[in-house]
Amino acid sequence: MIRFLSLLLFSFIHHASAVNDIFFTYLLRTQVFDAALSKGVPGIKVELYKLSGSSSDDWIYIDAKITDRQGVVDDFLPYSIDGIQSVNGKYKLVYNTEGFYSPSDRSANYSKIIIEFDVSDARHSYIPISITRYGHTFK
Repeated sequence: MIRFLSLLLFSFIHHASAVNDIFFTYLLRTQVFDAALSKGVPGIKVELYKLSGSSSDDWIYIDAKITDRQGVVDDFLPYSIDGIQSVNGKYKLVYNTEGFYSPSDRSANYSKIIIEFDVSDARHSYIPISITRYGHTFK
């Protein structure tokens, strides 16, 4: 019985450690939610960019991820992008929604959703978006 409890405790601690690594290593989490179907949207490519200069055209590509089966990307924007550069600044997420409704024979009125936001401190941000074939919303 003690051996079983020790194994259970080890398993719990190991799992908690992995969860904490995700939540404390990355600053940005996003989720794509299909409002019509009331579920997360898997397979959406989400790109992250950072504004490098004062011009609105100076966006630098940082990373791209694909939403998981719950529509989540939870490992964007590490605390330090390259070990030297600060994470503070203006960012944008580009959600490539073109083709999302194709498999279900429903067409969408847009192919990309772009959300710009600022990061001014090292706190975790969550950007959820809800999509339908006629529009989108986010908080």
